[in-house]
Amino acid sequence: MAVNQLKSGVVLTYVQMFLGNIISLIYTPVMLRMLGQNEYGLISLSASVVMYLSLLTLGLSGSFIRFNTRARAAGDRQGEYNLNGMYLVVYAMISVVTLLAGIVLAFNAQNIFGAKLLPSEAVKVRTMIILLASYSSFFFATSVFSLNIDAYQRFFFSRAVSIVNTIINPIIQLPLLFLGCKSVGLTVASTLTGFFTIGLNVFYCIKFLKIKIRFNAFDLCLMKGIFIFSSFVLINMVADTINWNVDKLLLGMFIGPASVAVYAIGSQFNIYYMSFSTSISSVFIPKVNLMEAESADNGALCDLMTRIGRIQFFVLSLILSGFIFFGRPFIMFWAGQNYEQSYYIGLLLIVPITIPLIQNVGVEIQKAKNRHKFRSILYGGIAVGNLLMSIPLCRLYGGIGCAIGTGIALLIGDGVIMNIYYQRFIGLDMIKFWKEIIMITPAFVLPVCAGILSMMFFKYTSLWILMLFGAAYVVIFCASMWLLGLNGYEKRLFGEPVQRSLHRLKSAAASLVSGVRQ
Repeated sequence: MAVNQLKSGVVLTYVQMFLGNIISLIYTPVMLRMLGQNEYGLISLSASVVMYLSLLTLGLSGSFIRFNTRARAAGDRQGEYNLNGMYLVVYAMISVVTLLAGIVLAFNAQNIFGAKLLPSEAVKVRTMIILLASYSSFFFATSVFSLNIDAYQRFFFSRAVSIVNTIINPIIQLPLLFLGCKSVGLTVASTLTGFFTIGLNVFYCIKFLKIKIRFNAFDLCLMKGIFIFSSFVLINMVADTINWNVDKLLLGMFIGPASVAVYAIGSQFNIYYMSFSTSISSVFIPKVNLMEAESADNGALCDLMTRIGRIQFFVLSLILSGFIFFGRPFIMFWAGQNYEQSYYIGLLLIVPITIPLIQNVGVEIQKAKNRHKFRSILYGGIAVGNLLMSIPLCRLYGGIGCAIGTGIALLIGDGVIMNIYYQRFIGLDMIKFWKEIIMITPAFVLPVCAGILSMMFFKYTSLWILMLFGAAYVVIFCASMWLLGLNGYEKRLFGEPVQRSLHRLKSAAASLVSGVRQ
């Protein structure tokens, strides 16, 4: 069952991303043009402020799967139920603090952003912060249910709910746009959709997982261990929140909402990029914890990290190279001429994050080994370095300056220092890992040449022509990877689902023809 859940989880995640990208391709340009840069910037600004409230979870969600998996591996059902109860109590208190903190932030929006917000814009930001903080509060209060879904590896359900959410959001928001609703109206719609998703998670846990919650044994020693484990996860959360949200806040304070909108479009492509990697690695979190609980050696863990890392690299290299060759004209067709800088911002964020994205199974190995302290401290240093570089760069070069500061900090921390730590202190053979990645590079020659030639000799006069060239590039890239990049295991992994689908289509066609003849 677990293997099927893993496969279906990955497949459905890519279905969600495919649908999300298609919907975004159609919906986002409409939204940008109907809202305008300032209104879209206000939405992004409000979301960035509320994102800092996630730090109030203290990193506890990152430790739940670890302790839940260990309890179930030991057959300690009572310990599992007590863990649910402790998390529910703690998260209930966090949810109250979150709501109060959101209200305080909302009524100080004008003080935070000063003269860069008009009084009417400050009112909108205040309203959106309260709405988003209310959703965050309810999400935290019920998060023990969604955490159980992941701990039990019910990826089919969780990804299916995400697909429903992806489809419902634009269906609700698009009519609101045509009715004249702006940033606040869209925030109301997305908040209500979020509440619906939470309700589905709670219902599934109670009805199908039959999870039980006990409040009769609040284990202080266990809670102390959880907080110690989570404290370093929290440092990492603080660093991530600063790295991916501080640029928008700086632009809001020093430049204005329009610059936030341009940066938000560039960073949106970075979010899409990261999701393609984490969608694969996230379903292996319970497996990594189980392997560690069963005392798997570093060689087995490194092999898992390498296998997943190569698959992630195939996917990410296609996206990155395609973005390099076709991203600039696409953004200008898609978002508008005023968003040209978003291409350079996206590129400056995407390139340095590629290294940690193909190694994010290693992050879960660290957590499973309880050796994530160094990474958390390092990420704290990356965040500080990012902030110190981004403030003057923001004043000088706006959004591009912010992206440069973030990119340099991530490249040094994740690209260099973390690989040394994996090799010397975690015991993972990173030399072997990078040899396996480098073996793929000959497959890049043909698609890169094709991309360079298309940039030099072809002018894209419409979005459809650009997409046609992009589709041709995907075919060339995949053919080259199949012939020169994939090993036997990877060809089976990618080829068998295609063969099964073709066999089913052939069988269905044969049945249809037989039925017609009869």
